[in-house]
Formats: sequence, C-alpha cells, structure tokens
Amino acid sequence: MSGSFDYRSFAKFADNFNRNANHAKVDRFMRQTLNYEGTELKSNVKERTPVGVYTDHWVEFTTKDGKHVKFWASAHGKQGGTLQKGWSKSHIKVSGRTYKQKVYNKVYYGPHVEYGHKTVNGGFVPGQFFLHKTVEDTKSDMEKRVRDKYDGFMRKVVLGNGK
Repeated sequence: MSGSFDYRSFAKFADNFNRNANHAKVDRFMRQTLNYEGTELKSNVKERTPVGVYTDHWVEFTTKDGKHVKFWASAHGKQGGTLQKGWSKSHIKVSGRTYKQKVYNKVYYGPHVEYGHKTVNGGFVPGQFFLHKTVEDTKSDMEKRVRDKYDGFMRKVVLGNGK
C-alpha cells in the first residue's frame, strides 16, 4: 500500500510558524501580557485596601503618679491612605520559560492588616484579607484574558501574519 502527500502546504505552514514565532516576539508577548495583568491586579487590590479613618475624641487616662489627665484629641485634617498608596509591582523576572512579577505592599504594617495581629492587652484584631480576596476574585477573569490573548497570538503565528 502506498500513498502520496503534498508536503508543500506543510512546509509553508512550518516556514510561517518559524518566521513568526521567534523568541523576541514570544518574549514581548509574555512581558506585555504579564505587565498588563500585574497592573490590573495592583489597581484592583488598591481599590480594596482599607483606608484609616481618624476621628476627634476625648483621651482620658491616669499617670503612674496618680494624676488624672483628660484632653480632646483632634484629628482634623488627618487622613489615612498610606497602605493604599504603598502598592507596587516588581520588574518582570525570567527564569527559563517562566515569567514572574510580584505585586506587593511596601508599608511595614500591611501584613498585620491583611492577616490580623495580636493586641497589647491579649486580644486579636482579625485580618481583612483584601489581597487574598482580590486575587481569588480576579483569578478566573485573569486566566480567561490570558487564554484569549494567547489564542490570538498563536492564531497570528499560525496564519503567518504575526507582528
């Protein structure tokens, strides 16, 4: 049993694929996609990050020597937002075929607000998990966007009109 096959169309496909799927184009695609998704995550978590609210109130206590102190603490004009402004993303790092970028908060007390912390009197302030919730909420949308972008990129490579 024998048969014949016209390899010209396959050769044309392979030529298009090799020409359009060069390393520089793949690298550029990966970096652009990761940069976009990192910016999206940073923006979303920034919106969810709690902002401190300061109110005017009476402060009352007794000193060690027994003197009673009472005064009005004014927070007029003071506003939080340091934690919200502290979000950054790292440069993209490439290791083999893996591309990584971190979204992080550089404010030292960020983990205490995220995960919770003990108080001086033995209590516990529960965490707010704004970063964790944001990642969980955006994960499926992010995966779909990346899949769609990748499919579009591969379609351009296969059809031979990749840029």
